[in-house]
Amino acid sequence: MKESLVKEVLFWLVREYQKHHRSSVSGLSSHRFSYLDLVAIGEKSKLSRELDSNPEIIGEVIDELAARGYVEKDFHEFTLTEEGFREGSSGQLKRVLWFLNRNPGLSILVGIIGAAAATGTLIWNLTK
Repeated sequence: MKESLVKEVLFWLVREYQKHHRSSVSGLSSHRFSYLDLVAIGEKSKLSRELDSNPEIIGEVIDELAARGYVEKDFHEFTLTEEGFREGSSGQLKRVLWFLNRNPGLSILVGIIGAAAATGTLIWNLTK
């Protein structure tokens, strides 16, 4: 399974969700997608080439998203999870900031290194 294909489908699901609910996560469980929704985007994306060669790719992509915890699936429908919404709507900078917020020890370490560098620069400038 190509990682770019999984990310593209997740990005599309988030974009479709945001058309109806903006950035609110309160409607995640009520906004349902079907496998046919993914077939509709096949014509506009990289998914079309994959669909031509392997029609079952949609089920595989949804299974992969479910395994990662990005969607919850029922029989023929699925919904985005909060984690899937966050992953699909965030860029690299947002993911780094989220990681730093979840790991405050790393932020403290970065702060200590910054303070040490500033102190070293101050001492070096004073000794000139």
